[in-house]
Amino acid sequence: MRCSRVSVLVSALGGRRSSARLIPGANLSRIRLGQEQGRAKKREKNLDLIRRTTLLSSLEETIQLAEQPFQSAPAPQGIIRSGESVTGGPIHFIGKDTWVKLAGGDLPGSITVIEDVTPPRDGPPLHAHAFEEWFYILEGNFLFELAGMPFSVGVGDFVHAPSNEPHVFQNTSDKDARMLVIAKPGGVENYFTELAKKAMNDPANVAALSEIGARYGVTLLGPPIAARR
Repeated sequence: MRCSRVSVLVSALGGRRSSARLIPGANLSRIRLGQEQGRAKKREKNLDLIRRTTLLSSLEETIQLAEQPFQSAPAPQGIIRSGESVTGGPIHFIGKDTWVKLAGGDLPGSITVIEDVTPPRDGPPLHAHAFEEWFYILEGNFLFELAGMPFSVGVGDFVHAPSNEPHVFQNTSDKDARMLVIAKPGGVENYFTELAKKAMNDPANVAALSEIGARYGVTLLGPPIAARR
C-alpha cells in the first residue's frame, strides 16, 4: 500500500516512476548490519594475516640464530672460582690458609665470607670478638667449644658463634679439613692479613696474637685445644 501511494505521488508531480525497488526500513537495517559484519570479518582477516606474517618472521630469525656456531659465554665478573681469593691468594697464618670469597671491609652491616683450610690437629686459640661468626663444615671433622661446651661436627653441620661468645675449634681429622666461615660485620680478613704479614704461624703464641687482635676487636682468652693436652 505504501509503495503504490508513492507511485501515484510521483506520477502526479510529472515525474517518472523509478525502476528501483523501494526497501522497507527493517530490511534496510538488516542490510546495513550485514555490511558491517562483512567489514568486521575483513578487518579480522587482515589482522590474522599480519599476525601470521609476524610469526613467520620471528621463526625465521630463530632458525637463523640456531644455525650460528655455539660460543660459550665468558664467566661473570662476580664469580670467585675454587682456589681463588679476592685478596689475590690465600692468607697464611697460624699454620693454616684462608681464601677470602667476600671481603666485607669495616662497613656496618657488611659480611666477610672465607674458606678456611685447617691442617690436622690444628686450630686457633680460645678467643672472642664483637662480630658474629657462622661455620659451615665442607670437609673433615672438627671439635668445637662454645661458651665452655665441647661438641663434634662433621660435613654439612652449621655452627653459630654469637657476638662476644668465647669459642675455639680444632680439626680432628687426619687430613686437611675445610669450612666456610661467615663473619658479620665483616673486616676479619684485615686481621688475618696482618697476622700473615707478621708471619704469625704459632697458634700457641697467645701474647703476640693478643697484641694484634686488640686492634681488630679480637680478645685471646686461652691456648688452642691441642696445647691443652
